[in-house]
Amino acid sequence: RCSGVSWAGDVYKRQEEELPVHKLGPENPILFYTELHLFDDDLGDCGLSTSNFRFRVMEDSFFGLLRFYLRVDDVIVRVYDTRIYHDFSQNYIYREFNVRENSYQELRAKGFKFDAEFNLDPKQSDLIYKTLDSVLVAKEKIILADE
Repeated sequence: RCSGVSWAGDVYKRQEEELPVHKLGPENPILFYTELHLFDDDLGDCGLSTSNFRFRVMEDSFFGLLRFYLRVDDVIVRVYDTRIYHDFSQNYIYREFNVRENSYQELRAKGFKFDAEFNLDPKQSDLIYKTLDSVLVAKEKIILADE
């Protein structure tokens, strides 16, 4: 047992259930928000590699997004996202892992433009995210131990 999580039995349950995004809107106000920048590297001036964690607490739940973003100039753009969500009335934490990526050639074919403004934008992973193809999605519930 570690921090209220039971490691015996069926702790991780694969599922098809979606993240309840309707609970993340303006009707559920954010009481606390923070964003932590874990690292940045310009890859020897050949792209960008970043990782950050965004976390918010609402009255009835919390939500976290851990993002790793990789852009290798003229080669590939890749995003690894891990989302966690916990409704305080439930006995589980929802976790979703998502990998999105495309080559520069594929992104240009979709009409995406890699200009200086994009390359200098600190939120470029947010700007390109919906353009990238999803190549892997894993959803699970992490069951919390009953006390």
